[in-house]
Amino acid sequence: MKEKFLRYAGSVVLGLSDAVVSIIGALAGLSWSFHDSKVIGFAGAVIGISAALSMGASEYLSEKEDGIKSPLVAGLFTGGAYLAAAIILVLPYFVIANPLVAFEISALIAVLIVVWYAWYVSKNKEGNFKSRFFTMIGVCLFVGILSFLFAAGFQALTGIEI
Repeated sequence: MKEKFLRYAGSVVLGLSDAVVSIIGALAGLSWSFHDSKVIGFAGAVIGISAALSMGASEYLSEKEDGIKSPLVAGLFTGGAYLAAAIILVLPYFVIANPLVAFEISALIAVLIVVWYAWYVSKNKEGNFKSRFFTMIGVCLFVGILSFLFAAGFQALTGIEI
């Protein structure tokens, strides 16, 4: 299983990094706009499940075109990694009433996911842990900050507050 995981590491990182980036970005925006943790958790879960299915299907179609790896296995690794990360990232919103504290916990979990992935792949494949970690964290932070700013700007523009 370890070799299969490493063979499909690109599919796994696609699912994990996209989940961390998009779910944390969505949670940042939702946490700014909404004031009910359970509503944010519900919205994050719906976004996460829908995106996991979409990512898995997209990876399947991509591999079907490339023909390098098994399309079904690649799609399952991508969608499964995305779904697992999304579920873990939205869980704090169902147990912590304060959405900003829940977001902080989710962001910490996102960092831990990136640390684990960067460590595991760097240990088992060629590559530098620091480089892999800082690249993934940098992208995640950039998108999270942009999403937060977008939500704040959109809320100020529309006056919508829930």
